[in-house]
Amino acid sequence: MQLLHNKKKPWTQAEKNVATSIYFKSPSTYRFMRRNKIVLPGVTSIQRWLKSLMYLPGFVTEYNSQLTLMSKVMTEQEKKCVVLIDEMSIKTCLEYNKSLDFIEGYEDLGHLGRSEKSAKLVLVVMIRGLYNKWKLPFAYFISSIGVTGDQMANIARTSIVKLCEIGFSPSIITCDQGTSNRKMFSLLGGTPENPYTVINSKKIVLMYDIPHLMKSVRNNLLTGNIILTTNEGDKKICFNDFRETYKIDSCSKTTRAMCKIDQRHLYPNPWQKMSCKLALQVFSNTVSAAMKTAIETGELVSSTAQDTANFFLQLNNLFDVLNSKHLYDKNPYRKPLSEKNLKGFSIIYEALEMFKNIKKQSFKNKSNAKDNIPPCFTVFVWSLNAVLELYEHEKSTNPSPINFFLLINRLCKDALENLFSIFRQRCGYNRNPTSKSFRCDFASICSFSLLNCASEKSNCEDDEDNFLTPEILTDLLIDDTPQDKDMDVPKTTFIASSSDSEDTYDCTENKSLPMSSVSLEKCKINTFNPKFKYHNLIGKL
Repeated sequence: MQLLHNKKKPWTQAEKNVATSIYFKSPSTYRFMRRNKIVLPGVTSIQRWLKSLMYLPGFVTEYNSQLTLMSKVMTEQEKKCVVLIDEMSIKTCLEYNKSLDFIEGYEDLGHLGRSEKSAKLVLVVMIRGLYNKWKLPFAYFISSIGVTGDQMANIARTSIVKLCEIGFSPSIITCDQGTSNRKMFSLLGGTPENPYTVINSKKIVLMYDIPHLMKSVRNNLLTGNIILTTNEGDKKICFNDFRETYKIDSCSKTTRAMCKIDQRHLYPNPWQKMSCKLALQVFSNTVSAAMKTAIETGELVSSTAQDTANFFLQLNNLFDVLNSKHLYDKNPYRKPLSEKNLKGFSIIYEALEMFKNIKKQSFKNKSNAKDNIPPCFTVFVWSLNAVLELYEHEKSTNPSPINFFLLINRLCKDALENLFSIFRQRCGYNRNPTSKSFRCDFASICSFSLLNCASEKSNCEDDEDNFLTPEILTDLLIDDTPQDKDMDVPKTTFIASSSDSEDTYDCTENKSLPMSSVSLEKCKINTFNPKFKYHNLIGKL
């Protein structure tokens, strides 16, 4: 743009995208760059481009006609998509729209009508490629106290019908476990045993977002113990065992085993309880291994610690299976679901059996503690059955079922969460946009695919998808470059040794060694000792 652009030459689509992204992030920075002789389109030109389509709440006919043209150049595999639904808070503000001659800021549910209530929430419907790396916002609806379950069921049905008319092939609906969302799935006819419905003569699987379910399990552990019923008897999972392990680990003067754990994980505030990232860092292999190591060294004395460590490890493996995003991965649990990866199915079936026999013992009345089954446990059974249902359905319709595989990460709501973070990046920081600013931002993102990279402080990791535009239709396939596909994860062995000797021993087998001479801190130091054959010491015992 700086060297080759001619004043009489029209701006290319790539140049428009760069310019509008800078203007979206900071209009003042954009004007500053133009004043300093940096070649960029004029501000009035950008404002004219952004007003090319009026993206009002509901399903926009002009926008759908553009998507129809896009779908005509896509293959049947590229048309397969996931429907994501979630709500975001907005600022209550009434603003007059001069061009349309109406006041923005009232509840507007598109085809379901407007009302005189002030808007506080916005419901966004987004679609994401099931097998290919593309995404795009589809529609939004503004509500006062949240869209009800009946209204949400209507919106979901209409979205599926509209997508089929456009040419896309939706296969699954994903949302969090809010009350309205659970009612929507119930009205659509889904059950934990049969998590699907039929809309427009098409089978649609209904699923809840896995990271949010992990967060709910962690939040339940904060307010009570979890009782797991097995053939060997009841097992108690206690969050206090995790806290005690952290105290032991934090007393180390050299290095730590749980490097990512801090007070936010131990005693999260109301905002931190909403973070999926913090919850997933608790349910990790590192935390489980550190807990087991402290048990073996005798530093952690608890009758429930072993069961807690095993529970954390099982959730870690389950999330790896449900977070597969590459065809080849060094971690065997993060490989896609396929007939060649039976480990993934075994982990899912084990988790299904676990969540069917699990309950919570609340701390509220310790003298008269009552056992109950929180919704997240039942919803977890629903989602795991949904994954298996989708796999079987897609495999049966695939022309090559033997080589079929499914990347489960593409079923989660990360793309929609990242979209919300993009809305909040307007002008640097805009945590609660108004109804008018949200409409303008929605139009900007739909028209120019702005800011593919979400904020670093987003609630989830980068989804690595591109907004669907004609320029990227030729580069949509998921990266399946082999990443040492023949390499297996080395089995970790718990070993320890003195710093001045090359001899090693296994703490789990050598019973003649006094355990009092071994501590969690010494085990961590040996992890980084280059003399030893196994360097990943903190692992499976």
